[in-house]
Amino acid sequence: MDGSLRREIEADCRALLADYAVAVDKGDGAAMAAMFTADGVLRRGDTVLTGPAEIPKIIGQRPDDLVMRHMVTTISVQVRDQNSVTALAYYMVYNARGAALPLPMAQPFSLGEWHCAFAKTPSGWRLSSFEIKRVFVRDAPKA
Repeated sequence: MDGSLRREIEADCRALLADYAVAVDKGDGAAMAAMFTADGVLRRGDTVLTGPAEIPKIIGQRPDDLVMRHMVTTISVQVRDQNSVTALAYYMVYNARGAALPLPMAQPFSLGEWHCAFAKTPSGWRLSSFEIKRVFVRDAPKA
């Protein structure tokens, strides 16, 4: 595989991770689900969600006034071949409850890793596996 194709694949997968973070922050389950393959799997702790009907459930029970922002950094993309890619990304999440912005800023809610696998589809790169591994966490905001 030539270097320009490798860089294009890396850029596409990095962009998908950024789009995923924005979709989660907006609470847009349909956009999240569209970023996965039809049999894609999302894991966080004991929660395992598969496919477009289940994946949005990870955000479905959030309070309406929860504001969330993911900061995604240190993205390491490994292109295995032109159809298969994995990545490790570090994330930090800030969240607070309220309707009027700006909200008071507290410590991050959590800091962890995203372990991802991507698959090439007719619609472009999609997540086939996405595992959230929390490394540091604080208590959830009080209601």
